[in-house]
Amino acid sequence: MDISKYGKHGSSILIYLLEKGEIPITDFSKIHIGPTTYYRSLANLEKDGLVKRREIINKRKIVLYSLTDKGKSFAQGLKDAENAVEGKQKEPRESSEGIIHVDGEEINVKLEPEERKNSKYLKILIHSNVLDDHISVEEAIPGKPTRIFNIYIRQNGHGYFRLWCEVDNSFDCWHVKEAWTYPAVQKMMMEYKYKAKVCPYCKTVNDLDADYCKHCGAKLE
Repeated sequence: MDISKYGKHGSSILIYLLEKGEIPITDFSKIHIGPTTYYRSLANLEKDGLVKRREIINKRKIVLYSLTDKGKSFAQGLKDAENAVEGKQKEPRESSEGIIHVDGEEINVKLEPEERKNSKYLKILIHSNVLDDHISVEEAIPGKPTRIFNIYIRQNGHGYFRLWCEVDNSFDCWHVKEAWTYPAVQKMMMEYKYKAKVCPYCKTVNDLDADYCKHCGAKLE
């Protein structure tokens, strides 16, 4: 879904509704969005089934907005993407040679200067299901339309499981290289390969129905 068609404040409106629940339309001014802007964005969001409105009469008419189930799911994805980006800054990046190690394999994640510059405009959404085979990416490079697409786990020509980008039809484009640098993406890959739960602390592979790591005892999600 292209978030850009809801205006530059579309994400802010959805996340605000996710956090606040049902609110009067005038409350959107609290996140510094003008009436003309939020009226237009809300109309498009409602048209696409992401928000709903109702009117009540209490001495005067009050218009209330809230998220639909579809909107809650989409808004949660946007919020998770923001959290993933914020959390990533606390994680170690790749070595100076541009190589990371995932499950004993070397992965080249070295970016060209222009690619590294653009990488800060990517938001990675990590899904919570162990058996998920993809992540979602929001790319919002200034001067270009915002787009949301998926990066899947696929087998390459050598039979190895790798990340594959649907927009570039590639196993080694810069979107893929950037995605590899997220520890949560590396963990997802291992869980998909083994159909198991991987301990985020000691990297031990546990049975899919395990609640605690068999090596370090940590609680598994």
